[in-house]
Amino acid sequence: MLALVLSLFSVVVLSQDPRPCETPLQWSAVFHRIDQLTGFYQQGRYFYDALRTRTAEEHYTPGLRSTNLWRISLWNANPPTRYDINTSTSTWVCTKSTIPYPWRPYAIGPNDVFVGAEVLGSTAIAGAYVDVNRWQSDYINGTEHNMVTLRGCVPVRRERIDNTTNPNNIQQEHWYDDVIGIPNPNVFVPPPQCA
Repeated sequence: MLALVLSLFSVVVLSQDPRPCETPLQWSAVFHRIDQLTGFYQQGRYFYDALRTRTAEEHYTPGLRSTNLWRISLWNANPPTRYDINTSTSTWVCTKSTIPYPWRPYAIGPNDVFVGAEVLGSTAIAGAYVDVNRWQSDYINGTEHNMVTLRGCVPVRRERIDNTTNPNNIQQEHWYDDVIGIPNPNVFVPPPQCA
């Protein structure tokens, strides 16, 4: 009888491990990026569209909300193309280049390992926190940790640890004020300066 109870308890406990979730196919958020080895920092607004394999970024001048760069990356073009539009001058300047790497969706993979659950914010105030899960992927040259909300699998943070550098380089991307969907699809349309 005891063995039966213990085996049932084991099944219940094992079945409670979170399963990889599906992140939204389209979303936008305010972001900031940090490269801890070089001190590189970026902030702005990020637009993600996995349905059409494209992203757009509006980069802000650090500390301000004024845009200094607009980046449109289109993997659905032939060849995949990136447009960097310098918007800090009166006449916008567009630089067009080929994207040298394949589309990489923001997703929790089927082989990703659940690392743990966390609470961001304060549970002392109703609605002032969000429950998140952390997932890990291992690569030849490092590890990636992705943090997503428990409800909706919305991206919150990505951390890449490169073990080919000494010390290990850590790059972080943080997303907040997330919006599901793309409210304005024109963010992916290069301006006339890029023709």
